[in-house]
Amino acid sequence: DSVGWNSVISCLFISAGIGDVVAFFYWLAKDPNTENTVLLASSYVLFVMAILALGFQANDLHDTTWEEATTADKVDLVANFIVLVATIMGIVFRDMDHSQKDFGDVNNEIEMAHLPIWLLSSILYVTTDVFRYKGSVAMLDTHS
Repeated sequence: DSVGWNSVISCLFISAGIGDVVAFFYWLAKDPNTENTVLLASSYVLFVMAILALGFQANDLHDTTWEEATTADKVDLVANFIVLVATIMGIVFRDMDHSQKDFGDVNNEIEMAHLPIWLLSSILYVTTDVFRYKGSVAMLDTHS
């Protein structure tokens, strides 16, 4: 069942990425209104993805205590929560862009603050994959 939901989450992530690429072409065409609308929609898609990822992970771990969870699961849960925070920040600053009001440098500051959060989540996801890979190799070694 989680394989199906992982597919849905992946499709949402890819859709948001496609939206960002489409927005880039509107940026090239110097059409900021359409660009900002597409970026805002992309942010909402990422937000839905983040909520689904956390929800399904919580469902998978509902019978597991924090102490029983693997290190990979713990790191993955933290990364998913960080992605949720980053998507909320993305919605805020893209909504500010879309409103076309002058917020001074606040919008740029939010955007710049949210970029390292995405980097941190990416590092945590790679760390999760390393833990899971090492765990899989260790399981193969014990069965040989």
